[in-house]
Amino acid sequence: MEEDGGERSSFVTGLIENRAKEVGVAAFDLRSATLHLSQYIETSSSYQNTKTLLHFYDPMVIIVSPNKFAPDGMVGVSELVDRFYASVKKAEMARACFDDTKGAVLIKNLAAKEPSALGLDTYYKQYYLCLAAAAATIKWTRLLRANLLQPLKDIETINTRLDCLDELMSNEQLFFGLSQVLRKFPKETDRVLCHFCFKPKKVTSKVLDTDNAKKSQTLISSIILLKTALDALPLLTKVLKDSQCFLLANIHKSICENEKYASIRNKIGEVIDEDVLHARVPFVARTQQCFAVKAGIDGLLDIARRSFCDTSEAIHSLATKYREDFKMPNLKLPFNNRQGFYFSIPQKDVQGKLPNKFIQFMTEMKETAFIMQNISQRSLIVMDELGRATSSSDGFAIAWSCCEHLLSLKAYTIFATHMENLTELATIYPNVKILHFYVDLRNNRLDFKFQLMEGPRHVPHYGLLLAQVAGLPSSVIETARNITTRITEKEVQRMEVNCLQHNQIQMTYRIAQRLLCLKYSNQDEESIRQALQNLKESYINGRL
Repeated sequence: MEEDGGERSSFVTGLIENRAKEVGVAAFDLRSATLHLSQYIETSSSYQNTKTLLHFYDPMVIIVSPNKFAPDGMVGVSELVDRFYASVKKAEMARACFDDTKGAVLIKNLAAKEPSALGLDTYYKQYYLCLAAAAATIKWTRLLRANLLQPLKDIETINTRLDCLDELMSNEQLFFGLSQVLRKFPKETDRVLCHFCFKPKKVTSKVLDTDNAKKSQTLISSIILLKTALDALPLLTKVLKDSQCFLLANIHKSICENEKYASIRNKIGEVIDEDVLHARVPFVARTQQCFAVKAGIDGLLDIARRSFCDTSEAIHSLATKYREDFKMPNLKLPFNNRQGFYFSIPQKDVQGKLPNKFIQFMTEMKETAFIMQNISQRSLIVMDELGRATSSSDGFAIAWSCCEHLLSLKAYTIFATHMENLTELATIYPNVKILHFYVDLRNNRLDFKFQLMEGPRHVPHYGLLLAQVAGLPSSVIETARNITTRITEKEVQRMEVNCLQHNQIQMTYRIAQRLLCLKYSNQDEESIRQALQNLKESYINGRL
């Protein structure tokens, strides 16, 4: 499984309903490898019970069947997901995939407990619907993150835990000893164990590939965590050997006395260095992963370690140089898994202005100035979001003026921007062509097709649509729409003058283009005469 320290949900949820208003829910948690099944009669036409369950699980993927099985007068679980969970990935599967018989077989084969203990024979007869949802859910299992726990309701288990609590309260030596030992176990033990439950994807020989590097990093991290947990088992054995309650005694017998754990620890010790321990500091953890495998096992790995050390030393030397050159003794060099190394300056320690090298907009302007000074007609220029690092008005003004300057130099330019008003350049300069990536809008959901199309984008106010999907209050969205409408009306009135003024220039440019094409074409004289006649008629009718 991929590493993630976030608190996002790791549930994949399957929903199915029948005409009797029964709803089956199967929620599979990939972090703890547990399956939660529910079946109930939905008494509310608004699906309040189902919405409560989905809110509790907070799934990242919801699997549903088409709406044709929804009871009369009810919207159906598929439309429910579209309306209230638009930001959650939805997977539609045919009703045949929701097979209750197959769901029961899958649970029997995959459950950790004995199948007889699950009571699936009786369960299957009464709760076939949620088993059908389980069949689809397990089939669509994906690697998702984080964990949500349901409250315990089994009375026997609750009483067993209360007996354990009584012994811990009466035996101080056991209580404090167990507290100390449990601190030595990594908190991610459940995630690590679940990681080894799944068949890992094969790591190919392309070791420099980013995807393979992430897989290797995750696997090494999990092995280090497993080694840390196994190293703590002897201490746990010593603490629990005299425990009396059923729960602690059972843990001691089934875990601490299990010889297979020692065998696993020995196998890990053959490859992993004994001094490697789990670390929570990101850079220390990354270093531990690099040096986890013993020296001499892989020559290429030893060479890569030396390169890693040299690079790390160079980065820290650069930070030291910046502290001295810019007289910033408090300049920090943090590290995290997402950004890597980056510079950080405490705001209270900053006196005066920051050096230009640290200001994004200054860097952006220097790069733009370099382009302007070294451009020629044979240059190919690619610019992305020029002016984004300053205010909207200043950014638009700079982007517009830079575009006009580039147009005057006749260099081929690809200019990517989110500023809609820049499309008005095409109404003034005939050699400007507007393109956009196609986005399909359905049921207030944006489906990015990544297809390059001519003309400006056709999705109005996509920022407001995203805000609505994200769950902003409807009153806020409505006010924003009204403000946007008023601003747009003023801009349209202002730009209409430019459009009328420069329409003639556009038409003249198109005629000149077609005449040049005819001049260098290989068509016969009669075909050219016909093309000129068609061009004349198009000009008179205003269809150019």
